[in-house]
Amino acid sequence: MVRHLIEAHQLSERAACKLACLSRTAFRYHPKTASDMGVRERLKELAAQYSRYSYLMLHGLLKAEA
Repeated sequence: MVRHLIEAHQLSERAACKLACLSRTAFRYHPKTASDMGVRERLKELAAQYSRYSYLMLHGLLKAEA
């Protein structure tokens, strides 16, 4: 929406963000992609092995392995 306001109406980024009620920081934010596929796979393995354990218990097992 902000990008549309900037391009279509020649508004500044500051004015477009203010009009859209969005902070400029949030508009500029680009998420960092983390490669945690190994951790996810190991968590799935542990969950299959210890099906009665809660997430917190499985998290503890993962931390103990590291």
